[in-house]
Amino acid sequence: MTSAIKQSAVAQNKKADSLNLLLKKAKQDTIKLRLMVEISEECDPADILKYAKPAVELADAILKSNQVTGQATKHIKSQKASALNNIGYVYNTQGNIKEALDCYEKSLKINDEIGDKPGSASILNNIGYIYSTQGKSKEALDYYERSLKIKEENGDKKGVATSLSNIGLIYKQQGRIQEALDYYSNSLKIREEIGDKNGIGGTLINISVIYKQQGQIKEALANYNKCLKLLEETDDKIDYAICLNNIGIIYQGEGKIKDALSYFERSLKIREDIGSKKGIASSLGNIGSSYTLLGKLEEAQSYQSRCLQLYKKMDDREGIAHAMESIGSILLLQHKTKDAAKYADSTLTVSMQGGYVEDIRNAELLLAKTDSAADNGIGAFMHFKQFIMYRDSINNAQTRKASLQKQIQYEYEKKEIAAKAEQDKIDAINTEEKQKQRVVIYAVAGLLVLFAVFAIFMFNRFRVTNRQKKIIELQKQKVDEAYTKLEEKNKEVIDSIHYAKRIQTALITSEKSIANMLNSLIKNN
Repeated sequence: MTSAIKQSAVAQNKKADSLNLLLKKAKQDTIKLRLMVEISEECDPADILKYAKPAVELADAILKSNQVTGQATKHIKSQKASALNNIGYVYNTQGNIKEALDCYEKSLKINDEIGDKPGSASILNNIGYIYSTQGKSKEALDYYERSLKIKEENGDKKGVATSLSNIGLIYKQQGRIQEALDYYSNSLKIREEIGDKNGIGGTLINISVIYKQQGQIKEALANYNKCLKLLEETDDKIDYAICLNNIGIIYQGEGKIKDALSYFERSLKIREDIGSKKGIASSLGNIGSSYTLLGKLEEAQSYQSRCLQLYKKMDDREGIAHAMESIGSILLLQHKTKDAAKYADSTLTVSMQGGYVEDIRNAELLLAKTDSAADNGIGAFMHFKQFIMYRDSINNAQTRKASLQKQIQYEYEKKEIAAKAEQDKIDAINTEEKQKQRVVIYAVAGLLVLFAVFAIFMFNRFRVTNRQKKIIELQKQKVDEAYTKLEEKNKEVIDSIHYAKRIQTALITSEKSIANMLNSLIKNN
């Protein structure tokens, strides 16, 4: 275990211890309930049930006694749902699937009842995970997609990333590798955006598993090592142990048994610290197989026996069958033919009851080998014949599965091509419409520019005309003023003339007077 993980575990335990002190001092049931639920989320996995189960009982007692009403009732129910979820988590890690599902369903019902959508999304995801581990892809996908929808509606980016990874896992199980990688990549992108180191680590593990399956060992190891370095800065012990275990499997497959053994042992230590029984059993089995490959059969048998006991405690039939087959193989290598045959028979019985076809095939081969070692030719022949039948059956099933997957992929690609063609058509129409819109926009813009130019021109003309008008008016005013002055002067002149004429007239004898005077003179003569 790395120092960073140790420190994180210490900090977690300190918080749980602090909450425990508060719990001892708490007097109100509602406060006790809240503290118990918080402790169950902060303590070591091995101690979760010690706090979560009493929390459920206390919640029921509070609700039954009518101590709270209204919003407080909703809060108590929410605490109960959280406690049930934590119990379900423990049962799942212990391999108690039925009990885990029961707790999750109860928690989901409460969350739906009180309208806690984030809580419902989390439970839906947990149920989907259980169905995924059972190989029930359809049911798992349904729960994951329901969870994803709620998370998207709530804007829960971290939750969305988790659901995308889980859906990717389902596609991987179905052999739809590219789709799985697409979902993992989208999940990784979101996790990197929000800085979710724990989530990044888990997603890198998923991508590495695909790389290994495709034979891209270098890429797988690079991702696993990147994951380890990242998880050293977090408290995610589960993924850290998984990462170590998976690196060990790669080294074992490459024949680097000692390196593999080192990684398996490191993984086992962490899993023992967190109390993950299923993880412990897996690590014990891997260590046992490594010792078998090294020829250390006594050590191998010891680890496989411990692995078997754990699987029996969890009632994990498939794990039991696999462990018994491994022990039988070791006993056969030790030339303990009768003991090997007993384990082979037990493996066959358990495998037949559970319908574990691959384990049945392995048990038949082991029985064929034990009968051969015991010089039981007929028995060896019969078991080997059964082995061939199951092997061919598995191969045919895998062939049919591969064919079905190809058909599904073909249908998917055909739909994708049709959808792309339709989208291209829509895009072309949209492009044409956009071009038309651009023409209209440009035309309107051109008219507006012309109108603006014309308006500016007219405005300038108006200003010029206005200025000219003002000048003309000013000139007219001046002319009018000059004309008025001239009129006044003319009047003065005319008046002067009239005046002079009157004077002249007054001074000069009129023609009639002169004529009369002449006539008078003539007569006198």
